[in-house]
Amino acid sequence: AGFFGFQVFNDLMNSSMNAGYIGSDGLGLSRDYYVDQDDDTKKKREMYQAHIARMLQEFGADEASAKADAAAILAFETSLAKPQMTKEMARDARNIYNLMSLDQLSELTPSINWKNFLSQIGAGEVSTVIVTDPGYFKAMDQVIKTSSLDDIKKYLRWTLIDNAAGILTTDLETANWEFYG
Repeated sequence: AGFFGFQVFNDLMNSSMNAGYIGSDGLGLSRDYYVDQDDDTKKKREMYQAHIARMLQEFGADEASAKADAAAILAFETSLAKPQMTKEMARDARNIYNLMSLDQLSELTPSINWKNFLSQIGAGEVSTVIVTDPGYFKAMDQVIKTSSLDDIKKYLRWTLIDNAAGILTTDLETANWEFYG
């Protein structure tokens, strides 16, 4: 959970082989909900922030700290959402097919030890990956470098809760469904 995801599926330029893809991940909403400024989107962001606070309270936070953390998490997610490609740009396979060596990826995002990450997830032999949004990864690196460790921990805790809510308790699954459903 958080920041990026790794998947393996057919290489878009050579369907006879598989490829590793690294793309943005870890947002509770799609990009447009963070960047659009119409009244409906603003209302949905308010509802999302309230949902985050509610879920944090389910995990032991008091109301005041849950609300403060939810605001920090929304701001953090917004900083990750803004540099992402628009959905229109991402529909064009030429924009999302950026084959890179691990050295190139490490130059783009030096804050992440890619060789260690891939080794830890069982993909240690991978030497090239397809980066679906290089602009995001460059910006993500800056977000990591300029954010407080406390805000990063809040964000990662939230992404873990958000991703696991549907498989924990019935109450958490219901609360998550009430927002996302």
